[in-house]
Amino acid sequence: MALKPALAPDQPADATTIPQEWTARLQDFAAFLEYERGASRYTLRNYMGDIGLFLQFLADEGVKQLPDATRDHAQRWVYDLTMDGSARSSIARRLSALRSFWRFLAREGVIENPEVITKTPSPKIGRRLPDLLSERDAERLVHAPLRFAESIDASTVDKQQALQRALALRDYAVLELAYGAGLRVAEIASLNLAGLDLRNRVARVWGKRSKQRETLFGEPCRGALSMYLNDARPLLARGIRTRAAVFLNSRGGRLTTRGIELSLKKWARAENLPEDIHPHTLRHSFATHMLDGGADLRLVQEMLGHASVATTEIYTHVSQAQMAQAYARAHPGMNRDDDSESQRNNVAD
Repeated sequence: MALKPALAPDQPADATTIPQEWTARLQDFAAFLEYERGASRYTLRNYMGDIGLFLQFLADEGVKQLPDATRDHAQRWVYDLTMDGSARSSIARRLSALRSFWRFLAREGVIENPEVITKTPSPKIGRRLPDLLSERDAERLVHAPLRFAESIDASTVDKQQALQRALALRDYAVLELAYGAGLRVAEIASLNLAGLDLRNRVARVWGKRSKQRETLFGEPCRGALSMYLNDARPLLARGIRTRAAVFLNSRGGRLTTRGIELSLKKWARAENLPEDIHPHTLRHSFATHMLDGGADLRLVQEMLGHASVATTEIYTHVSQAQMAQAYARAHPGMNRDDDSESQRNNVAD
């Protein structure tokens, strides 16, 4: 993967230039992540940007060699980020990328003691509960493109209308997979026809760290996929290069994660739902609604492709939070005011 030199995004015009040797080391690290760890382009872009910020900081501090970086440098960098208003979660992410880079440098023999950086503590952050939709809103969102597609005559000869119908059926299938199977947006975008088994309702996808897994989907999802594959995809397919991909864009190429995000926001607007909804919101909603319906935690972990059940357990906290809110709304003792409480006490006395 070709990468531009690692420079801080907000680097001023008079900033000290990062030594070419450092940029070369960062390129080597990018190649390691891509080819040996199977990192996605999104992960690589974030890593290069985050590490580039620190390298720019070192250059501005007058550091000439990477082994000369100290824990004091890392701590002052964290302080500067904090003063600039960076969120604690963003700082923690940047430190995580930096630790990985420093461990890589140690393995390559560039530095001797990676702990001057790897032992820099991350700011403490609270565990944020994931955003999710109610079951009703999730169903509204998923079926929005289907309702639009049904408003167009399937036998129309108008090319533009036929294209709009095909794209709506595609989006319906995409949203069904996101909510009905809990797939990540990258897994949906990379799904190939060879990995789709409609008869047994199974999708074979490539998850994080290039790990392949099989996940199940329900009858509504199979119906959406069948409709798209039979009625919409042939119209979108425009070349041999697109034959492998399940989901295609309007030009016949593979649908990208960005394309999925934009389509989701369009349908959210159509249903008067918050536009900050992300494809992961549907994945969160899938997991929470599965657990609310009585699904086993380990089953949900397997379907989501989580390496650790601890990651899946956060959705049990969401359900508990929802229970607390429902209790506060419904229990009579949680809704009475002080005056009514006082009156009841007087009657009791």
